[in-house]
Amino acid sequence: MIVDYFWGGGVTVLDQSFGVSGTVPAGGSIAAQFPVANAIVLGSGVVPRDGHTATLAITVFGMTVAGEPVESKPFTGGSLAVNSCI
Repeated sequence: MIVDYFWGGGVTVLDQSFGVSGTVPAGGSIAAQFPVANAIVLGSGVVPRDGHTATLAITVFGMTVAGEPVESKPFTGGSLAVNSCI
């Protein structure tokens, strides 16, 4: 899956890749867990992201049993709030 982060103040971090595995039945769904951020995301730009909030766009890529590639429409309803370090 690919996650794009749109931080307040115009900072954007695009194309962060996270590995997720599993098999989804046709017409079904599956729960998955993944780290929502990494060092690149949290330390992006001149100023670290402490105390900021980002809107996320998540796109999931996969493959059918027959080997055909599939891609989800980007999900854009998520957000990430990073607490300030004191």
